[in-house]
Amino acid sequence: RRRVESALDTIRDEGECWRMTGERDNLMRVATTGLRDFEALRDGRVTKVAGVAAIQSSIPVRRVKTGDERLP
Repeated sequence: RRRVESALDTIRDEGECWRMTGERDNLMRVATTGLRDFEALRDGRVTKVAGVAAIQSSIPVRRVKTGDERLP
C-alpha cells in the first residue's frame, strides 16, 4: 500500500489523491486540458504504477451546483 501511495504522490502535481474506504483504495482527482492529456496521464503514468490493479474513470459533463457549502 505504501509503495502505491508513494508512486501516486509523484503524480500529485496533476491533482490530488485520497485514501478511501469501500470498493476502491484510492481516489485521484485531476484536471487536464483535454481528453488527450487525460489519456496520456492515465495510460502513461497511472497505469504504470506497480500495485495499481484497476482504474475506473469518470469525467464530469457539466456542473449542477456551485458553492462551498459544508455539511453540518
